[in-house]
This record gives sequence, C-alpha cells and structure tokens, in this order.
Amino acid sequence: MFILDRYIARQFLIALGFALLVLLVVFTIVHIVENIDFYIDAGASFSQVVRLYLNFMPDTVMKVLPFAVLLGTLFSVGGLSRNNELVAMRAAGISLGRTAMPLLGLGVVLSLGTLVFGETVVPAANQNYSDIRKFALEQKKRERRTIRYHLYRQGDDGRIFRFERYDIPNQRGYGVLVQAFEGSQLTYSIRADEMRWLDSAWLLQRGEWRTFISEDTTRVEPFDSLEITRWKETPEYFAQRRRQVENMNFVELAERVRVKEKSGEDATAERFGLQLKLAYPFTCFMMVLLGVPIASTPKRAGLAKSLMITVGMVILYRAMQEVMRAIGNWGDVPPVVAAWTMNVVFLAVGIALFAAVRK
Repeated sequence: MFILDRYIARQFLIALGFALLVLLVVFTIVHIVENIDFYIDAGASFSQVVRLYLNFMPDTVMKVLPFAVLLGTLFSVGGLSRNNELVAMRAAGISLGRTAMPLLGLGVVLSLGTLVFGETVVPAANQNYSDIRKFALEQKKRERRTIRYHLYRQGDDGRIFRFERYDIPNQRGYGVLVQAFEGSQLTYSIRADEMRWLDSAWLLQRGEWRTFISEDTTRVEPFDSLEITRWKETPEYFAQRRRQVENMNFVELAERVRVKEKSGEDATAERFGLQLKLAYPFTCFMMVLLGVPIASTPKRAGLAKSLMITVGMVILYRAMQEVMRAIGNWGDVPPVVAAWTMNVVFLAVGIALFAAVRK
C-alpha cells in the first residue's frame, strides 16, 4: 500500500504544480493587462514592476491555491479513472476512501502550510506591495493625510488612547480618552478636550481624571491643565499609519480586536477577519474532499469537464465568500459562523458525494 500511496501522491503533486503554475501565470498576466496604463503613466521602471510583482505573488498564491488543489485532484484522480486504475484497485479490495487517504493527508498538510504561509509571508508582502504602489508609483507622500479621525492606539503599561481627531503636523489630539488597565480591570481613565506635545511631555487641557478605587468607589479629579511626563508614547507613535486587516498576521489582528473591544469600539470586521485567517487555509482540504468523488466517475474525468467543474466551483466559492464577508462585516451573524460556513457547506457536500460514489 505504501508504494500505491506514493504513486497517487506523486500524480497529485505533479498535477498540482502544473495547475498552480498555470493559474499564477494567468492571474499575473490579467493583473498586468489591467494595470499597464497605470505603470506607463507612473513612469514605473522595470525594477519597480519586478519588486511589485514579487510582493504581489504570495497573496496570489494564497488565493489560487485551493483551486489549484481542486484541479490537481481532478486531473490526478481523473487520470486514474480514465486508465481504469481505480477499477483495478476496487477489484483488489481497495475502497475509494482508502485510495483517497494520501490525497486527504496532503490536503491537511497543504492547509496547515497555507496557514503558516499566510501568517509569516503574506502580511509583510502585502504591506510591501501597498507601499511600492502608493509611494513609489503613485508618488504619494506618507504624511499627506495630516488629520486622522477616530484614532485609537495601544500604548505601554496597559494604556489605550482614543482621539476623535488627531492633527499630525501640530502634534495635537482632540476629544481625548485614555484608559489604563491592569489585566482586564480598568484602573483609571482620563478625558480631555485637547492633548498636545510640549517639550517632551504631553499637556492635557480641560478634562477630568477618574480613578477606579473599587467597584463602588471612584475618585474624580477635574483639571484645566495636566502635564504628564512619564508616558513613553511620542507624537511619532500616533502618526504611524494604520495597517489594513490583510496586512496583519493573526497575533497583530487579535491585538487590534482586544484593544478595540476594551476601548468600546466595534471590532466586528476585525473579528471576522481573524476567523477568516483560520478558516480559509482549510479550503485546500475541502477541495480534495470534493474533487476525489467527482473525478472518480469516468464520465466526469475528462480534461474539459475538470476545467468546467473548477470554473463553476470558483464562481460558487467567490459568490459565497462575498456574501459571507458582507454578513460577517456587518455583524448580522457571529463572525465565527460567517467565516466557517463555507467550509462546513463544502465538508457536508464532500461527505455526501463520497457516500453517493460508494453506493
């Protein structure tokens, strides 16, 4: 059986490599054609375009890999079916489930590898891609947006800063709320109309300091002006650009969720993104589970039909993904449900197809 498992795995990996290469080439060509005018207008050099696409590739691999896995499964299992090798295996007492074991095992490995790849390589590559496009090609100044609204930051020593408005050039915040936590316990909060940087210290004006001594005891100290020198946060810290969800790894995104929820902000979109980072990689396994029973039927084992099935699955998956993304971001259902629904549906369909083929 070990020899047979190696043979099946080798056929699958060859088909997967070919499918992944073709999909990456197609996606890259389409992207270049769509953006060629932009590159010409921006006067992009060859080296800039190369750097751009080197950083474009990791995210593209993440997006196309599940469908490359489906194609690889259809091609490899379809080849076994067309050559009557599956019939010979069944005659020898080897069930379809046993035949699929090396493919399902590789599906799990690919899913775990995708999870690690998406955490270690993709966020940094996405950030580099965004920086090259915005600042090298579009030639935007990094501080062009000088006013930021509804800004929040996680500071040192359990502090969370919120500003209704933050003026970067003048190093001033307005509508200020500072909360300090020890673990999950709120120890004090400061509200101020204005907070500005003055001689290596923060000066807060027109506000109040609330100290939460116990559950029932709070001390309130109004102030007209309050200078704080012990905070380590500088104006440069608050001027840093906020990273997009897709440019953050799991730990960074989880920290953003924690900070937003502690400060009373709505973190629904971030919580959905957090769950999606876990759910999406396992689409590779689902595609193997779907592809094996479909390709094991000789009538569906042809190249043209494999391509049609893959295109149909891409359209269905993308449609479901956009629907669940909208639902998850709006909070109509819990983020964990929105993120994992597609996997649950594909798992149920795959199991049903396996059961139908065995009959």
